[in-house]
Amino acid sequence: MNDILSVKNLLVVGPGGSRIDFIAGWLGKLPKFLDTVWSISPLTGCTISSTMNVTKQLDKKEYQTKSVKDVLQYSGYELSESAEYTLATTCHGVFLNNQLSSCNDRNFTLIQILARPQSTNQLIWEYVIKTFLTRCTTKFHIENNLIYNNFPLLISSDADRKEFVHRKIIEIRQVNIYKPIDIFYNPKIQLYYDELFVKGGSYNITNSLNIDIDKRFHTYWDLALEIATSPKEIYQFGHHWKYSDYFDD
Repeated sequence: MNDILSVKNLLVVGPGGSRIDFIAGWLGKLPKFLDTVWSISPLTGCTISSTMNVTKQLDKKEYQTKSVKDVLQYSGYELSESAEYTLATTCHGVFLNNQLSSCNDRNFTLIQILARPQSTNQLIWEYVIKTFLTRCTTKFHIENNLIYNNFPLLISSDADRKEFVHRKIIEIRQVNIYKPIDIFYNPKIQLYYDELFVKGGSYNITNSLNIDIDKRFHTYWDLALEIATSPKEIYQFGHHWKYSDYFDD
């Protein structure tokens, strides 16, 4: 049995909260794409998938000199121009200009999600809810005490988590983290957050990729989007988190 699967790679990059995982998860349901075993948390709207996360390593400092090809290979995938299936994956792209030497337009597609200023508050909220208020209760996460795996190790009580999340929201509001990263790879597809995460927004993706799919896949996007959009109010860590407590729009 061959342990390495030949694939093309479609990499979706964007800032925290831009729902790149949702896009990759949906793409994994399309014909000629590898299924990423995508699910969505009904409470927070967080995308859950181990497959699409294989390129998240690209955002780590210790991987900044590794190529996309290298990182895929670590997880059992080989970039190939003749591959039958495309694997949709994600990362934020902070070191991407150093990591694309193995990619070309025959084995690789890059989609970059951009955010207009009017979308910033929503992105911050989506990022915080999905990153810090989502519980991961798989067998692996429970056994390794990783139910809340995005907090620093020393933060282990609900009171500490509450204070951390509150400070994180304030901190992100004060720092412009949504200025787009200049990615020099071409050709690349650039799409705007506010045009995607609306009913029918998936047509922007398929039109950009020049693919024609059954209408039911677009219906699936619209239905999944209802659950994937983080609620404006959520109870976690003994606290009612409200969008209106932090944002005026």
